Amino acid sequence: MHYQAKPKIKRLIYFLAILFLVQITYFHVHSLEKYLGFPRDKAHWANIIQFKSFALTTFNHLAGFFNLITARPPLKISGLTTFPLAVKQENLELLFQNLPKSGDQYVTAFYCMPDRWQDVKIKLRGDNSFHWGGDQKSWRIKFNKGQSIKGQRTWNLINPRSLSGVQWLLGDRLGEAFGVLSPRSGFGRLFMDQKFYGVYQVVSHMDEDFLRRKRRIPGDIYNGESGSIWKKSEMWTKTAQFDSSNPEDRTSLTHFLEVLNQAQPTEFK
Repeated sequence: MHYQAKPKIKRLIYFLAILFLVQITYFHVHSLEKYLGFPRDKAHWANIIQFKSFALTTFNHLAGFFNLITARPPLKISGLTTFPLAVKQENLELLFQNLPKSGDQYVTAFYCMPDRWQDVKIKLRGDNSFHWGGDQKSWRIKFNKGQSIKGQRTWNLINPRSLSGVQWLLGDRLGEAFGVLSPRSGFGRLFMDQKFYGVYQVVSHMDEDFLRRKRRIPGDIYNGESGSIWKKSEMWTKTAQFDSSNPEDRTSLTHFLEVLNQAQPTEFK
C-alpha cells in the first residue's frame, strides 16, 4: 500500500505545482494588462513574458496576499493625515457606473472637520486603470473656496503603484531641494463612510493655490505624460489658467514648444 501511494502523492504534487504556476501566470498577465494598461497585441507580449517582470509581479501578489492575511485593524490615532469622508451611495454609483468616463465628474461628499461636516467635491483621478480598476482607487478631494486642509484646497489621494510607495515622494523631496517647484506630498489614510480604504500617497494639486503658496504669480499650468508632449500642444492638459475668460487658450504653450523645437541655442537662451 505504501508503494502504491507514492505515485499518487507525486501526481498530486505535480498537479498542485502546475495549478500554482498557471495561477501566477494568469495574475501576471492580468495585472499587466489591467493595471499597467498593456493592450492585448503582439507589441507588448515580449514585456509580459520577461522573467524580471514575471518575478516582480509574482512577488507583489504574494506580498499582497501576505499583507491581507496579516493586516491589523487601523489605529484610531495615527501620525498620518486622515481624510474622513461620507458619501451617499447614489453618488458613488454615479462615479462607478461607466468607468473611466464617469469617474471624471465631481460628486458631493462630506468631510469630517473637528467641529462639523463640511461639504466637498470628490472624483476619481488618474488616466490608467490602475487608479480606478481595483478596490483601492485613486481620489481627488476639492474643498470649497475659503476651506482647505493645510492651506491647500485640492488634494490627490493616489493608490501607490509599488509596495513602498516612496518613489514619487523622494522625487518631490529632491526637486524641492534643488529649487524645482514641487508639490507637497506624503502619506495619508482614507476613511469613507467609516470604512478604512487604505494608505495613500497624498499629493497637493498643481493649481493656482500651488503657485501662490510658492510665491509665484498665478498663470497657466499644463500637465502632460505622453512621449509626444514636446511636439504637440494638444497632448497637454490644462489644469489651471491665468485668463479664466478663455480657458482653451494655449498661446503661451504653443510659443514655448515652437521655441523649444525650432530656435537656435542662443535664441532659446
